[in-house]
Amino acid sequence: FHFINFFDLTCAKIVDFFWINRTKQFVCFYCFLYFCIQMAITFFSIGTNLGNRKRNIERAIALLEKRVGRCVKISDFYQTSPWGFVSENEFLNIAAEFETTLQPLDLLKVTQQIERALGRARKSENGTYCDRIIDIDILFYDNLIINLPQLTLPHPLLQKRDFVLTPLAQIASEWQHPILKKTISEIKKAGFFQHDNFN
Repeated sequence: FHFINFFDLTCAKIVDFFWINRTKQFVCFYCFLYFCIQMAITFFSIGTNLGNRKRNIERAIALLEKRVGRCVKISDFYQTSPWGFVSENEFLNIAAEFETTLQPLDLLKVTQQIERALGRARKSENGTYCDRIIDIDILFYDNLIINLPQLTLPHPLLQKRDFVLTPLAQIASEWQHPILKKTISEIKKAGFFQHDNFN
């Protein structure tokens, strides 16, 4: 009887020892992942004025979820006139918030790959704009300020574009611009942008 109790107690201690150590290992591993693989918040402006515009945006969101990370919020669809050029084709625009572990330049590369996969041949250059089947612009990446030849963050024209600010304000009105030190709602109220005709 005493032997059985001693045996049971010993086994229990062994199980507790290994359980506690495995728990510690799990906690340490979780902490390692948390600190080394931090999620970043990024915002996109997505627009299209060719083909089935709603379908184009839905396909872009699906590919972003597959390649970039979890979609946190999506604005309503906003129909606007072209900005920076003349066209008979109205744009459909949204803003979207995503979580990602991709670094900014890797994120840019993925968005460009998705644009090509959806049929876009090239990006606008030197302020020359044209009709496009899809356009994915990175607006913010956390609060980072980046000035590189291939990427500027925050997006340098977002405060001038109502078709960006209106959907963005719907999902992130209190997000603060790290350079202007104003929230999206404050920037929109300030009216720096060129007005568009929303439908």
